[in-house]
Amino acid sequence: MMTDLRIPAHIVTGFLGSGKTTFLKTWLREMKQEGKTPGVVMNEWGDLNIDREDFADEPLLEMLDGCICCTIQDDLKEDLSRFLNQTKERPDVLFIEATGIADPYEIVAAVSDIELIDRLKPESVIGVIDAKHFLSYLSLFQSSKEVRTTLKHQIQASSLVVLNKIDLIDEKTKEKVHKKIAAEKSVSVPVIEAEHGDISFAQVLATQRQSVNSDFPTTDELQSEHHHDHDHSFHVVSIDIDHKVSAAEITKWIKQLPAEVIRMKGVVQLEDGSFTRIQWAGEKIEYKQTELEKSRVILIGYHVSPELMRKSLLQGMNYS
Repeated sequence: MMTDLRIPAHIVTGFLGSGKTTFLKTWLREMKQEGKTPGVVMNEWGDLNIDREDFADEPLLEMLDGCICCTIQDDLKEDLSRFLNQTKERPDVLFIEATGIADPYEIVAAVSDIELIDRLKPESVIGVIDAKHFLSYLSLFQSSKEVRTTLKHQIQASSLVVLNKIDLIDEKTKEKVHKKIAAEKSVSVPVIEAEHGDISFAQVLATQRQSVNSDFPTTDELQSEHHHDHDHSFHVVSIDIDHKVSAAEITKWIKQLPAEVIRMKGVVQLEDGSFTRIQWAGEKIEYKQTELEKSRVILIGYHVSPELMRKSLLQGMNYS
């Protein structure tokens, strides 16, 4: 019996702010505790990966300024091949974290490509869902067609769904969320509930393997299920900041962002000269000291005007 020497590959998908990176950090720690070397592919929707520091000890492939879709699928295949050739230590497992607006079917197609079939073994598509905002993202009145379509594709492509942040909703809402998920996913695809991104990767794999036909999507499934129109209205706005700012100013600006802006990441220089990372999704704003010294914020939303966003930032910082 021949030993399978291919590297197991797991795609982590989920809409903006669902908690993918938090899970990934948990799973990487778990892999290293087991003496394994994990590899990471991070696809960011801006030209600055502010989470890079959190993965400094792992073989890391960054794909910036894109959303792993039709336009850069070939780039992903080429970059993966080069990454596997150049990595000093061969990864025992590969995690591919897609940006929140990525269509997972395109990633599945790239990872399953014949050029990589002898090197990678696609094993799972893990769909992470933000329990608190899920219903509003699917609402005809509170969301857009692009958001709803992207979210549904992410669920439909998943071989396992992780319902995250259940501590932020009540039982009645959770029941509604489960019904909505069930309407989109395959019957055999399991759903695991989680809080704060705290669930082991061993449990994820065990749950998936216990489920009937809960496997990585096949090429036939991709061709029959995937109807991707990349001409969507998501916009990414990158704004450089040439001045020091106060935490109060940046917080006030974030809280006044229009509903069309869904997510924001960035690095800003505070008045004392230090640099801090900012993460914002929903009502939650996080600050964390960083060694990055590039003051820039990156926003994503739909029908977002770059000019208006830049103007509002400058006015909010009193530099207009």
